[in-house]
Amino acid sequence: NEWGDKTWKDGIGICERTGVDCDADGSIVGLNFQERELSGTIPPELGFLPNLSRLDLSHNSFHGHIPEELSFAPLEELTLSENSLTGYIPESLCRKQGINGNGKNDEFNC
Repeated sequence: NEWGDKTWKDGIGICERTGVDCDADGSIVGLNFQERELSGTIPPELGFLPNLSRLDLSHNSFHGHIPEELSFAPLEELTLSENSLTGYIPESLCRKQGINGNGKNDEFNC
């Protein structure tokens, strides 16, 4: 595991990877993994990225529930369309101010 120095075994830094956006400090602020033929469940650990403001996992084959842990990240944009997700949007995520403009004028659409 080489996460400490933010590189993988091939020597390419995390911030240099396709679909990963980082700020000047090297913190991950965006993940754009749309149309990547990804499958499985959405990793709840994504919610623990302290600077993640944009997450796009659309047009993949994710299944299962939307992890409630995503509400911990400071998300402003969340796109999960065109997957096979089931269940409800977790209330803690639904009621989070600012995601995709949600919460403007105290109106939450979920």
